[in-house]
Amino acid sequence: MPYYRPVCPPIVFRSALKSLQLRKVDMMQAQRLVVIEANDRMRQQIVEFIEMSKLPVTLISAIATYPAGTGVFTHADLLLLDDSETPINTVSRRIGQLHQQHPQLDVIIFSQQLNRFYVKHLVGRGISGYIYKGEQLDIVLPAGLRLIAQGEFYVSPRVGALTYLAPSDVQNGLNTTDREVLWLIAQGQAVQQIAMTLDLTTRSVYRARARLRSVLNVQTNELIVDAARTQGLLDPPTERRR
Repeated sequence: MPYYRPVCPPIVFRSALKSLQLRKVDMMQAQRLVVIEANDRMRQQIVEFIEMSKLPVTLISAIATYPAGTGVFTHADLLLLDDSETPINTVSRRIGQLHQQHPQLDVIIFSQQLNRFYVKHLVGRGISGYIYKGEQLDIVLPAGLRLIAQGEFYVSPRVGALTYLAPSDVQNGLNTTDREVLWLIAQGQAVQQIAMTLDLTTRSVYRARARLRSVLNVQTNELIVDAARTQGLLDPPTERRR
């Protein structure tokens, strides 16, 4: 029987893309940080953690909502981006726009989501880090910001654990695509949105949804999410496996 560690060290590695960027990180020069966090208390805590930790980071703005224009990012090197109450397609689109308009900017997702597919999707979009809000933030947040400011890629420990606890290609009769479709259904996405997010045909999404009904033993699409939650298929792996 395999052993699953509930907490793993953070994943840190040198970003090849980062090393090819024209901007070279000067270790003596503080990196300029913008924080977007909807929760006032959390935003204040982030500011305090940065001030106490003596990071090589200068906070130039801490705001509650994503701005209509992206001028605030013109002189920033790092963006800590809260994704709460933001659909995955919107988060993904914003990351793409930021990379186009501000190629010097490292985007770090600050999230309550602990889902392997979601993390994988955003890493594929080119984020520089992913920090889970359920961690010990007074330790994890400064550590992550310090490493990313030095040109590393970083995910916090429980996010790193998703790699160690990744589901096999076929689990409970569902393959990886089926589980990704399931997660997006639970996020409220329609078939056409799911197809766009996963780069699938709508027919493939319909087939995955049919397999979900069969495996979960439900007759209608409306019952898929409730049945999946009852069977533990939507729980984060780090919560289920102890």
